[in-house]
Amino acid sequence: MFKRLLRKSTDKFTLIVSDQHRYVWFKVRKCGSTSITEVLPKPARDFATRDYKASDYPGYFKFSFVRNPYDRLLSNYLNKIKGQRREDIRAGYLKNLDFWEGMSFDDFAYQVCDLPDDKCDRHYKSMHKVFDVEGVDFIGRLENFTEDMNFVLRAISGEESTPIPHKNRTQKASYTEYFSDQLRDRVTLRYKADLELFDYSFAQE
Repeated sequence: MFKRLLRKSTDKFTLIVSDQHRYVWFKVRKCGSTSITEVLPKPARDFATRDYKASDYPGYFKFSFVRNPYDRLLSNYLNKIKGQRREDIRAGYLKNLDFWEGMSFDDFAYQVCDLPDDKCDRHYKSMHKVFDVEGVDFIGRLENFTEDMNFVLRAISGEESTPIPHKNRTQKASYTEYFSDQLRDRVTLRYKADLELFDYSFAQE
């Protein structure tokens, strides 16, 4: 389904693993993580690793969720940057960003576009870098969250959750309204691999 990706030893995955319910969730930030955490059956353990091997979890249902990269980048700005003071933001998030109070979305986005993935915080790092794209059983989409999350729940437990909560949803206009043509083109290059791997485009809602 996906072209072969070369993993680097520096690629770190955040895993939520339930041995009781036999699932592995690769957490991708800004892709519904709070809502997914709420509805997944417990118990589960949460840890980060650079030494993930699918063979360690035979028979486990492995999944992740992705999101339109343009929308994900904007959500980062609206949720983490806009209206915030430096002391309100986790230091690691700003480690390689030149942040100032009142910075615009354009200022934030162009800086992210100039950062390679190994310098990016996990919230705006390319999605394909933070989970085992080739090794999962299912990749859900935030844009189809309720249907895809119910698919996951049926695969894990045979049951659905109705309704599926969508927590931390950022109230905003269409993301397309925030991008000039020039910024759209820069972000397209920055997240080219994600756009191609997960079949997203700019106008796609």
